[in-house]
Amino acid sequence: MAGSGAATLTRPLGADYQRQGEQMKSTRLTVGDRARAMGLNITTFGRAAELAPGTARKYFYGTINVFDGDVLERIAKALRCSVSDLFEQIDAKAHGS
Repeated sequence: MAGSGAATLTRPLGADYQRQGEQMKSTRLTVGDRARAMGLNITTFGRAAELAPGTARKYFYGTINVFDGDVLERIAKALRCSVSDLFEQIDAKAHGS
């Protein structure tokens, strides 16, 4: 999509930590959780967000490493939330990091 103005985010999840006081925080993608809460499986989620099956799988399971802003916007629209709602901050110690 040349010239579409799409933003590509390249911050890997779980690998880039932020100091917040004494705790280390990590970012987790919540797409799969949100989709399942709406009763969507991976196929219906991918169709709702107009994603290729492989792309839907990576976002659904949180294994995506490079984020496309246009894709995040389509996912947020399909899941009826904001793009920022697709991510959550978690305590790195509680998740073995």
